[in-house]
Amino acid sequence: REIEDYRAYLDRFNRGEVADPRLLDQKYYRMLFSIISHNYDHRPIYITSEFDPAFHPDFHPGYQRIPEGLCWRLYKRGDPPREFPYREFSYRELEYPHKDADAIRHAYMFMLNERGKYEASRGDYGTALRWIDQALRVRPHDERVLFAAGKEAALQGDLAGAVRYWKECFHVGGAYQLQLVGLLARQVPVSFFLQNFEPGLEDLQ
Repeated sequence: REIEDYRAYLDRFNRGEVADPRLLDQKYYRMLFSIISHNYDHRPIYITSEFDPAFHPDFHPGYQRIPEGLCWRLYKRGDPPREFPYREFSYRELEYPHKDADAIRHAYMFMLNERGKYEASRGDYGTALRWIDQALRVRPHDERVLFAAGKEAALQGDLAGAVRYWKECFHVGGAYQLQLVGLLARQVPVSFFLQNFEPGLEDLQ
């Protein structure tokens, strides 16, 4: 019923008979939820990164997404996620000028990093860092992955490793530079920061 309701409204929308994109969006997510709810008990449901049910106002509450492989798996809140053991992903580089080269590399990096952060949220920092290290092999100089790798190394008590990751993150620049400075300002004296991170004059402005 929800599929037909969405298709009928979409046809009218495309013909110019109705002009409410908000209602169209609501019908789309009702259709999506109907498909998921009818299949949830029979097969795993995977979604891609652009959709997070926990923050979408038109999606039924009570679902969460957990990174599994290169997608997110939907779970009802309260359902224990299945164990997803660590595994090495084989990343096959697409040679430039392939139009999807950057998108594929980013997808691998993003999901491997997200799985690492999820493992860290469960307290398994060793496994978290293994996932994040895979992300770094795909995009070695990505600031968000370097920042996460430093956090997981620090949580394992590996201060030297944390400084190594964070120093590179700092010198990449970008949004995480200020976030890193704010984090370290609460943890270490200024002399430690200056000695280990070697900021330039442009970094201190």
